[in-house]
Amino acid sequence: MELLSAMVFGACAGALMYLSGVGGGVVVVPTLVGIFGMTLPVAVGTASAFSFVYKIGAGFSHQRAGNVVWPLLRTFLKAAAGVCLLCSLLVVWVMGQPGALASVVNGSLKLAIFVAGVLALVSLHSQNLSRVLQRLGLTPLACATGALVGATGTGGGILVTPALLATSGESAQRVVGTSLVIGLALSACTGVVFGMNGSIDLPILGTMLLGALVSMPIARLGFERLSAQAIRQLTSAAIVLALAMMTASVLRTTFS
Repeated sequence: MELLSAMVFGACAGALMYLSGVGGGVVVVPTLVGIFGMTLPVAVGTASAFSFVYKIGAGFSHQRAGNVVWPLLRTFLKAAAGVCLLCSLLVVWVMGQPGALASVVNGSLKLAIFVAGVLALVSLHSQNLSRVLQRLGLTPLACATGALVGATGTGGGILVTPALLATSGESAQRVVGTSLVIGLALSACTGVVFGMNGSIDLPILGTMLLGALVSMPIARLGFERLSAQAIRQLTSAAIVLALAMMTASVLRTTFS
């Protein structure tokens, strides 16, 4: 039953990533914690590996459609990749230490994931975040994105998509395609570091990827036919549900 649930969830998460560029972390990590009962490091590692493998196929699809802006992608990754790798290594090291420090970091990362989800919702429905991001500039945003993805497995779509929309002047479809490939590279860094530490649930990962592969043709069709408003509404509903499940899991653990 758990593997069937993982397949259905993988199909939904993969379709959401294809449509919006959001969801590889901010939906998958809270759901793996809240529904599948994973510890946070295993959830981050599994979500990062899922995001990386899925985005290979989705990235090729966007590339064939001409929706990847390579100069913009290279500029972003020059600032983000090193920070992402460093933060992943730091989190894995801290979470492996005995004592209270690991518990404090675990709680802090869950809070960061929750805040990232709220930011994702704001970015989807308000232009204010885009204005703030535009004032910050691309390099600081790239560093912040690398840190967030490296530490929590979230942020590839949350910060990259609105940041590129605010600073690049590219169309929404080209921004989503470019954001997806950037997320692929950053998820690879996080997935490798957490995977080397054994923090990946391989049966759940494989089943989720199978579901995502099945849903990709449907997601491709939806990307062509759904309105931007419909995609925002679907993404928002998924983020709210995922954060609610993670919050419920944290409360059950705290008061049990």
